[in-house]
Amino acid sequence: MRNFTLYKWLLAVLVLLMPLVAAATGLGRLAVLSSLGQPLDAEIELMSVAKEDVDTLSVHLASPDAYQRANLQYNATLRGLRLAVRTRPDGRHYIKITSSRPVSEPFVDLLIELGWASGRLTREYTALIDPPGYAPAQETASVPTSPETRPVPPPSAPITAVA
Repeated sequence: MRNFTLYKWLLAVLVLLMPLVAAATGLGRLAVLSSLGQPLDAEIELMSVAKEDVDTLSVHLASPDAYQRANLQYNATLRGLRLAVRTRPDGRHYIKITSSRPVSEPFVDLLIELGWASGRLTREYTALIDPPGYAPAQETASVPTSPETRPVPPPSAPITAVA
């Protein structure tokens, strides 16, 4: 009977600790801000960054060997890529990805390694780099138009009935 009570207490402690594990730092979506023929300018949102981990965050592109293990092509475009953790004015963190050379490939595979004091994460992204001036088709909503109304001018002369 005593072991059963101990088991319930341990289970309760584990359940209470699960939100702490679930709130680990994560990588969000990739946004490419540049076009083909321009130096790469992209951002990745950082999710659930704990205050105590902010100072220990480090990010870099995975090695060519890691690319090979992940069955990804290590492209020449990736050489000289710079990655840095930045903070937005509202306090949210993100990864800034830049290159000094123009990118001529429409697809670039990125294997990002993020590390912090209590963990490490690797995630693959495929960056789609659009040609200059390309704007994705936006959905257009049909807006119902209201009938046009115009003021009716007053009659110029009174109308009289003729008998």
